[in-house]
Amino acid sequence: MKTEFVPSYIESLSELKKFGIDSVAVAIGVFDGVHKGHAKLLHELQEMAISLSAYPVAMTFFPHPRSVLFPDNAPLLLLPPNEKLRLICRNGAKAVVTLPFTKEFAALSPEDFLQQCLFGHSVEVKGICVGRNWKFGSMGKGDRLFLEKKAAEKGFLFKAVDELRKEDGKVVSSTAIRESIAKGELSEAEKMLGRPYRFYGVVEKGYQVAGKELATPTANLKLQYGVLPPLGVYAAKVEVDGKTYPAAMNVGIAPTFEERYGKIDPRIELHLLTPPEESLYGKYISAELVSFIRQERKFDSPALLKEQIGKDIQEIRQAIAEKEKN
Repeated sequence: MKTEFVPSYIESLSELKKFGIDSVAVAIGVFDGVHKGHAKLLHELQEMAISLSAYPVAMTFFPHPRSVLFPDNAPLLLLPPNEKLRLICRNGAKAVVTLPFTKEFAALSPEDFLQQCLFGHSVEVKGICVGRNWKFGSMGKGDRLFLEKKAAEKGFLFKAVDELRKEDGKVVSSTAIRESIAKGELSEAEKMLGRPYRFYGVVEKGYQVAGKELATPTANLKLQYGVLPPLGVYAAKVEVDGKTYPAAMNVGIAPTFEERYGKIDPRIELHLLTPPEESLYGKYISAELVSFIRQERKFDSPALLKEQIGKDIQEIRQAIAEKEKN
């Protein structure tokens, strides 16, 4: 008898046995961002699991393989691990196996990968589905053709799922989403994600100028997951401790205060339009981008910047209200 609840974070198919799960269908991928292309793969997983009377399981990796293999060119992850797992399960997987990715793991041959991760367990793998161009094992020698051959030998069902493409023919991918966000194409990123884009981090202390001189205290966010959009002012919604607040967000270098503080790296400042009951310092929060308001620019004085911020906040309230209507 299968249990109703399986913890999302497990590191081996064998762990499913203690929850009464004897057979599985498995979708394999990195799943960074859990975008619409991943949703398509997970939908195929559901269909396969139903046809095989098997339990639908997603298999993924942490850390991101590229961060281990190419540390100098590691991608900025779009989601924290817990949110990634939540979205994978929301899209149809009933459990997620997260394999620790190391250089030793990357050196496994495709045969050893299958034996160690899929078939060397007491849980039967009845089916496997992957993206059509997914590669695995040492030097990426494992691919769709390899899995088709192994499926015929071992008697499991295999399906290579075509990549999801946009109207312009380009593939929906985590890389494409990062590029869209970095270029400020928020609506394009939202279409590929299937939900509004958000990033995640911890609130840290800043220069405390916004509260003292601009009458708009801000939370300075140390970005941990996500990609910075272009410099500018944005309408946003901030989630902290399970509560959501409308917010004005500035991604910038504070050019008005450059003479005072010198050049600074781009940073995220969030002004919650409804003041929170508790201090945000040290809090882990997420921020959803609603819309772009204006470019960041240098003002001749803090007083002029303060006047502009008042106008920005009015526009931001309207933008959030319009978004919530739709």
